[in-house]
Amino acid sequence: MTPQELYNLTIKDLKVSAIHPMHEAILEECCENAINSREGITDKETLLHVVQVAFMTCDSTIKGTIKAGRSQGDIVTINYRNRTFTFKEDSEFIR
Repeated sequence: MTPQELYNLTIKDLKVSAIHPMHEAILEECCENAINSREGITDKETLLHVVQVAFMTCDSTIKGTIKAGRSQGDIVTINYRNRTFTFKEDSEFIR
């Protein structure tokens, strides 16, 4: 399985109309890491679980970073995976 196939499998049953670009980037990285892990996991269900746990961890970390950055200004800019994300004080992403 490729990281892209795992990504597609991960988002297949999500009940959302759109995925935030930051979440998309996090999921891409989680899928790459799961596929390329030293443990050599190949079971589909285990890979999905690994991606879900990794995503929740990364999501919490990124949101905490954004909230901490807001204490220093109204706008936080994060460069992640060669993309730039800007979060304003009222961003839906951190709610």
